[in-house]
Amino acid sequence: MFSKGLVKWDNIPSRLISLIYGEYFTDALRNTITIVLPFALLFFYHQPKMAIGVGVGALLISLTDAPGNRANKFKSAIISILSFFVTALIVSSSLGNHWLTAASIFLLSFVFSMFAIFGSRMALTGTMAIILGIFTLGLHPVHPLLFSWYVFLGGCWYYLISLIQIAIWPYRSLHQAIFECITTTSLFLRSKANCYNPEAPLDECYSETIALHIKVSEKQELVRNLLLSDKTAMKPANERGQQLLRSAISVIDLYEQVTAIHYDYADVRKALDKTGAL
Repeated sequence: MFSKGLVKWDNIPSRLISLIYGEYFTDALRNTITIVLPFALLFFYHQPKMAIGVGVGALLISLTDAPGNRANKFKSAIISILSFFVTALIVSSSLGNHWLTAASIFLLSFVFSMFAIFGSRMALTGTMAIILGIFTLGLHPVHPLLFSWYVFLGGCWYYLISLIQIAIWPYRSLHQAIFECITTTSLFLRSKANCYNPEAPLDECYSETIALHIKVSEKQELVRNLLLSDKTAMKPANERGQQLLRSAISVIDLYEQVTAIHYDYADVRKALDKTGAL
């Protein structure tokens, strides 16, 4: 969908370096270690039931860890761990009675679906809790309390690593969000500039620009959410936070200036075609 001119193969090494130092790579590495390491160690020491419980808890709770600041992640950790423990305990305890199992699944699904009222982060927690309930049905644990405890340990283990990570790099998510916002905005500007190219079909240019406009809006919304929810970064005395704030304001202002005026590019091409300006 995007024009070939936007992809420069000579930039691949720099993009790979950015990927390695970026949030996605470190998050993938963190998730792999926190999920696979306890699972493998417990199986190695002949604890398969504990390995499955801890592994399932760490795996599903990792999907609730959306980008955010320390306060958001800590709140998400508490709610997710407790929700997972309660879900595992209720569902596994009701497996002896089909009607009770059906009622518990129905009630938990309704309650956790209502978590969406409190935003996307809570919606993730609710969705993963429902999935954990389905997993519990399939695993059919013999000891409900013990299985719930294993899930609880898996959740605690994952969020312990995640909170340590955010404590060491408190502005990692915000920095990554601003970086992606700048990158997407630059692609949008290139796409707008391509509208002046007489050889580029306008229909393709418009489609490309609209798609990038949507992406830029999403990136800007994420940056705003991270900035406004981080009171520490917003303090005037916080130099690093203020630097990130200025960067975000600059790129958003640039985008708004570019999109403030719309030109009829067909007329612009006709008017400037003979001048050689294009």
